[in-house]
Amino acid sequence: MAEVPGAARYPFAARLLHAVVAALVAALIVIGIAMVRTPLSIERMFDLYQWHKSLGVALAIIMFARVFVRLRAPPPPHPETVPLRQRRFARFVHHAFYAVLFALPLTGWLMVSAAPLWFPISLGTIEMPPLRLLQTMPDAERAQWFAVLQRFHTALAVTLAALVAVHVAGALLHGRPILRRMRPW
Repeated sequence: MAEVPGAARYPFAARLLHAVVAALVAALIVIGIAMVRTPLSIERMFDLYQWHKSLGVALAIIMFARVFVRLRAPPPPHPETVPLRQRRFARFVHHAFYAVLFALPLTGWLMVSAAPLWFPISLGTIEMPPLRLLQTMPDAERAQWFAVLQRFHTALAVTLAALVAVHVAGALLHGRPILRRMRPW
């Protein structure tokens, strides 16, 4: 395939991590909606919550890898055909992505730590302990923290879904020169 003028590509590691994060985000959103909107048996609900927490831990780990790769290999410049205002907006959306993709696993961990019942958060053999500060609070205070963290986690998830929609729309709007930059193959 011929090179598209002005379409520098991200390094392979960045493209691969982008694809993995996209798949994890899609799975987390679908599972998150199913957890709270679908009538399920207790066993099925428990399984979905455990999957959601495990994938959240995986997302947090992969986001650290993304930051490392991004610091070592900054993104290529946008093609000159993209107006400056749109380039700035794209930069803002990417920074917002990073902030939300770090905040979501953190608020999830804090929320689970404040939950009335503790079920371990694990990814294979990696287990995240609860935050003791929240675990040792009186039940009423911990319940308040849980409610606040749950609302915040949900607001972040909605924000993430909106960012995904804006990101995909922007990529499709600019077509092949932009899409090619991040295409994994």
